[in-house]
This record gives sequence, C-alpha cells and structure tokens, in this order.
Amino acid sequence: MTRKFFYLLICLAWLAASVLAPATPGAAEDPHKLLFENKCSKCHNPDRIKKFHKDKKGMSETIKRMSNKKGSDITQEELDAIDEYILSLDPDTGSG
Repeated sequence: MTRKFFYLLICLAWLAASVLAPATPGAAEDPHKLLFENKCSKCHNPDRIKKFHKDKKGMSETIKRMSNKKGSDITQEELDAIDEYILSLDPDTGSG
C-alpha cells in the first residue's frame, strides 16, 4: 500500500508541474521584451539594438524614427512598450 501511495504522489506531482509550467517557451518572459524582439528584429539584430543605448530622449527619438519606417507596423502603444523595455536595459551590458 505504501508503494502505491508513493507512486500516486509522484504522478500527482508530475501532473501539477506540467499544468503549472508555461505552455510555450518564453511565455513567462517580459511581454515588452517579446514585442521588442518581434518588431525590431525585422530590420535589426536585437543584440545590436540593446547595445546601442542612448539617454532617454535620444533613445525615444530613435525608436520613434524607426517606427515611422515603412513596414514597421508599430502602434503608439507598442512604441511606448518598446521604449520602456529598451530604457530598462543596462547601457553597458545590454541586458535587463
């Protein structure tokens, strides 16, 4: 009886872990980061953008200019989120 109970607990733990785990890789990531990677990497390598860090005003101007380019398909809300994400990165390492 003890062995069956032990196996039952293991099965329940596995089931709970699979239900609570994110459904897709990266699902738990920052949505601003995912937006940045999806929109900006159409034209640029994300690592390059992360390292090209300016002050808040300069970065906002650059992002605004890039969002106006044909095919960028970036809304104002997305622009604000991307701006917020890039400005949250460490200017020296390009990481968040």
